[in-house]
Amino acid sequence: MDEDVARRMLEVLEGIRANQQVQLERQAEAMELQKRQYEHVQSYNAGALKGARRAMTIIPPLIVIVLLLIIWLLFRMRIF
Repeated sequence: MDEDVARRMLEVLEGIRANQQVQLERQAEAMELQKRQYEHVQSYNAGALKGARRAMTIIPPLIVIVLLLIIWLLFRMRIF
């Protein structure tokens, strides 16, 4: 009887070890997927940041030019 119990315990422990190995493999796959997703998001954000920087070099000078044009037109019409 003790031998049957010991054999059964050994089978259970081997099953636990096998399940743990499967779980570790799944975690490794999930981490690899997360890493790829993170890298994709980083590259997307880098592109968005590049576009924002480009816009910030163009938009402020345009705003100044438009404001100067409006002020010039107002002075030309002698509103001030």
